[in-house]
Amino acid sequence: MGKISDTKHLYHYYEKGRPPFRSISALPFDEAEKVLAELRKKNENLVHPNIKWFLEWRYNMDKTIRDKFIEIGGKPIRTAPVFLLFGGK
Repeated sequence: MGKISDTKHLYHYYEKGRPPFRSISALPFDEAEKVLAELRKKNENLVHPNIKWFLEWRYNMDKTIRDKFIEIGGKPIRTAPVFLLFGGK
Protein backbone atom coordinates (compact mmCIF):
# COMPACT_ATOMS: atom_id res chain seq x y z
CA MET A 1 0.00 0.00 0.00
CA GLY A 2 1.28 3.44 -0.87
CA LYS A 3 2.24 6.04 1.67
CA ILE A 4 -0.48 8.50 2.63
CA SER A 5 1.15 11.90 2.36
CA ASP A 6 -1.91 14.11 2.79
CA THR A 7 -3.38 13.46 6.22
CA LYS A 8 -4.60 17.03 6.74
CA HIS A 9 -7.60 16.71 4.44
CA LEU A 10 -10.61 14.43 4.28
CA TYR A 11 -12.39 13.82 0.98
CA HIS A 12 -15.88 12.59 0.26
CA TYR A 13 -16.63 11.62 -3.33
CA TYR A 14 -20.19 11.77 -4.59
CA GLU A 15 -22.06 11.87 -7.87
CA LYS A 16 -22.41 15.29 -9.49
CA GLY A 17 -25.97 16.57 -9.29
CA ARG A 18 -26.76 14.48 -6.20
CA PRO A 19 -26.44 15.55 -2.58
CA PRO A 20 -23.28 14.54 -0.67
CA PHE A 21 -23.08 12.51 2.54
CA ARG A 22 -25.62 9.87 1.60
CA SER A 23 -25.27 6.19 2.44
CA ILE A 24 -27.12 3.25 0.88
CA SER A 25 -27.31 1.61 4.31
CA ALA A 26 -29.30 4.56 5.68
CA LEU A 27 -32.21 3.30 3.60
CA PRO A 28 -34.52 0.44 4.61
CA PHE A 29 -33.13 -2.82 3.17
CA ASP A 30 -35.86 -3.33 0.57
CA GLU A 31 -35.51 0.25 -0.67
CA ALA A 32 -31.71 -0.08 -0.90
CA GLU A 33 -32.19 -3.30 -2.88
CA LYS A 34 -34.41 -1.45 -5.38
CA VAL A 35 -31.94 1.43 -5.72
CA LEU A 36 -29.05 -0.95 -6.45
CA ALA A 37 -31.15 -2.99 -8.88
CA GLU A 38 -31.93 0.20 -10.84
CA LEU A 39 -28.26 1.21 -10.84
CA ARG A 40 -27.31 -2.27 -12.02
CA LYS A 41 -29.69 -1.93 -14.99
CA LYS A 42 -27.83 1.24 -16.02
CA ASN A 43 -24.36 -0.21 -15.52
CA GLU A 44 -23.91 -3.82 -14.41
CA ASN A 45 -20.29 -3.17 -13.43
CA LEU A 46 -21.32 -0.51 -10.94
CA VAL A 47 -23.08 -2.86 -8.51
CA HIS A 48 -22.03 -6.16 -6.95
CA PRO A 49 -23.63 -9.05 -8.88
CA ASN A 50 -25.26 -10.44 -5.72
CA ILE A 51 -27.14 -7.40 -4.43
CA LYS A 52 -28.73 -9.14 -1.44
CA TRP A 53 -25.39 -10.56 -0.25
CA PHE A 54 -23.67 -7.20 -0.73
CA LEU A 55 -26.34 -5.31 1.23
CA GLU A 56 -26.30 -7.84 4.09
CA TRP A 57 -22.51 -7.49 4.24
CA ARG A 58 -22.69 -3.69 4.03
CA TYR A 59 -25.36 -3.31 6.73
CA ASN A 60 -23.38 -5.63 9.03
CA MET A 61 -20.11 -3.74 8.45
CA ASP A 62 -21.79 -0.38 8.97
CA LYS A 63 -23.38 -1.64 12.20
CA THR A 64 -19.99 -2.88 13.40
CA ILE A 65 -18.39 0.51 12.64
CA ARG A 66 -21.20 2.34 14.47
CA ASP A 67 -21.02 -0.02 17.47
CA LYS A 68 -17.22 0.38 17.71
CA PHE A 69 -17.57 4.17 17.53
CA ILE A 70 -20.08 4.07 20.41
CA GLU A 71 -17.77 1.70 22.31
CA ILE A 72 -14.99 4.32 22.30
CA GLY A 73 -17.31 7.08 23.47
CA GLY A 74 -18.74 8.35 20.19
CA LYS A 75 -22.28 9.65 20.02
CA PRO A 76 -23.39 9.13 16.42
CA ILE A 77 -26.22 11.21 15.06
CA ARG A 78 -26.75 9.12 11.92
CA THR A 79 -27.72 5.47 11.79
CA ALA A 80 -25.31 4.73 8.93
CA PRO A 81 -21.72 5.97 8.61
CA VAL A 82 -20.57 8.17 5.76
CA PHE A 83 -17.14 7.31 4.42
CA LEU A 84 -14.32 9.81 3.92
CA LEU A 85 -10.80 9.31 2.59
CA PHE A 86 -7.52 10.77 3.72
CA GLY A 87 -5.64 12.59 1.02
CA GLY A 88 -7.83 11.90 -1.99
CA LYS A 89 -6.47 11.54 -5.53
